[in-house]
Amino acid sequence: MNPCTVVSVGDTASGVVAGLAAFPHAVHVVRQCPALDELLAACQSGLAQVAVVADYAEELTATLIDRLTAVGVSVVAIASTEEGFSRLKGIGAHPVGAGASPELLVEVVRAAVEGRRHPGSAGFAVPAAPEPGDSTSMTDDAGTPPSPRGGAFSGSGTGDGGGTGDGGGASGGEGSGTNAAWGSRAKAASATGIAGAARTAGTLVAVWGPIGSPGRTTLAINLAAEQAAAGRTVMVIDADSYGASIAASLGLLEESASFAQACRAADQGTLTAARLAATATRVVFKGGTLLLLTGLTRADRWPELRAAAVERVLQLARESVDLVVVDCGFALENDEELSYDTVAPRRNAATLKVLAQADLVFAVGSGDPLGIPRLIRGMDELAKHCPAAEVRVVVNKVRRKAVGGPPEKSLAQAWERFAPGHGISHFLPWDHELTDQALLEGKLLLEVNPDAALRRAIRGISCAEGQRN
Repeated sequence: MNPCTVVSVGDTASGVVAGLAAFPHAVHVVRQCPALDELLAACQSGLAQVAVVADYAEELTATLIDRLTAVGVSVVAIASTEEGFSRLKGIGAHPVGAGASPELLVEVVRAAVEGRRHPGSAGFAVPAAPEPGDSTSMTDDAGTPPSPRGGAFSGSGTGDGGGTGDGGGASGGEGSGTNAAWGSRAKAASATGIAGAARTAGTLVAVWGPIGSPGRTTLAINLAAEQAAAGRTVMVIDADSYGASIAASLGLLEESASFAQACRAADQGTLTAARLAATATRVVFKGGTLLLLTGLTRADRWPELRAAAVERVLQLARESVDLVVVDCGFALENDEELSYDTVAPRRNAATLKVLAQADLVFAVGSGDPLGIPRLIRGMDELAKHCPAAEVRVVVNKVRRKAVGGPPEKSLAQAWERFAPGHGISHFLPWDHELTDQALLEGKLLLEVNPDAALRRAIRGISCAEGQRN
């Protein structure tokens, strides 16, 4: 068996990295780098299969590890503390304790490589390295290094999953209907709101639509509200990196970009269920409660939404609630990262990552001569980014004056002619007076007029996969 190729940076006081030289049949250290940036450059050039990080481990982030993983390099990091061990495990590294022996480090390196070659085989999973403070991570009195503990290594470990409460402890009221009054409806969720016992993962629903304001935000927040009113625990995330608008639509005056806050914590490996609960805003409305991660306050803050961090936030959100509804941006292009040899952010990373992780995608378009062609053109590109998700087409703002004749029949015929094989799942009627009033008052449709046709149409949309209404 060929030895694994390794690049390293730094060493421990006991010289565990230098000790790899005693195992040339198993590991070949091709370069010892003086700094983390040189190690990253060596990995980008394809010199090694594994990066062993002893120094600068505290500077590793989920984004860096995700980038190295993308070029075929696994990261083995040496943690000096128990907290550091947990953090490194949470961002996707393979951590070992500072007291580990060279033999154990060799095993972890070899298992990391085999795990990449055979990702579906538990037999090649990285062993669970002893954590700092564990007596098994040190040599025994005779100086014999212990065997590593058995079991598969888990590289995610983002925190404890939990279910949301029913909102009974949330402060705030229904408000008087003005934007100012709505400020009292949004309070930081308590740490016990979504932290709790382990639970099965919830459903991730993405709401996407092409450029032109087809109604993504209106559908996302009202669909989430209907599900919350039906008794499900729901979190809404504003992931639009171009024009986040959920907070303004709900009349929240003190917007703090909590989605970006959660992403920063996830990138550093410090995001837990309790911290996500404290970061989210609890919105209490007539009929229920939902949690909200607000979007960017300025469009130029988009580099804060890194793909690796977004993925970890989504994972933890799904472990915490029954349903996660994400309002996505319109753009689907793979952009800046393709033009760089180093780690570079992508403007559309949040949208693309959400679509890749989604269980169900609602593709929203305006029911007019501009909106329908835009939606049709976007459907092919959308399918490339969410091949595993069920996609349902929702035509919004349906009205006779825009298409002529019976609007639903005309739109269905046009859609079948230009986009065969993928029918329209839902039609939402045009009701600008209702939506204008809801926006002015910072309310949801079910609060403004529960009997309105638009509200009833959204209530009839199911968030369960494989169901059509």
